[in-house]
Amino acid sequence: MDGEIANIEAGLAAVSESRPDVAALANAVESAQAAVGQAEQAALAAETAHLAARKNLDAARIPLADAERTAQRLDTEAKTLMKLLAVETQSMWPPVIDKMTVEKGYEIALGAALGDDLDAPVDQSHAMRWMGAAIDPSDPALPEGVQTLAQYVKAPPELSRRLAQIGVVERTDGSRLAGNSPARDTLTP
Repeated sequence: MDGEIANIEAGLAAVSESRPDVAALANAVESAQAAVGQAEQAALAAETAHLAARKNLDAARIPLADAERTAQRLDTEAKTLMKLLAVETQSMWPPVIDKMTVEKGYEIALGAALGDDLDAPVDQSHAMRWMGAAIDPSDPALPEGVQTLAQYVKAPPELSRRLAQIGVVERTDGSRLAGNSPARDTLTP
């Protein structure tokens, strides 16, 4: 029995030596609980700040949406006014093309020869306009066999000289005449 008691006492001594420091563990638990409490407070503060930021964002979107609607309305009004003014301008100074008659098949030749100039008016009160010049007998003649575009287009007199200097040739004659004529407009319908 004395041996058993000695064994028990040795086991108790071993257990007491390997037993964790309860005080240190208690301090660690208290520190962890304090950190959790601080984290919860920080999370609540962050959530409150998030809600406040969301409210501010929602409040800021209202004037933005109003400004976007106003800008869109003004843009629509501006486009409408531009269309109205363009119609008014066109009726005040109709383009020369509105005063022209072109034989069928020569429309493309006319467009190629005069291009955007067909949008200019002949009205003398417009800044950009056809002024024209009388046909001058000293103007060079077109090559033999070349007809003037003026033969196929009825236009205001302001375009007479220009149309008289634009030649129209058959497609097959174009290459033959290109080498023999001075630099002038010649078109193939």
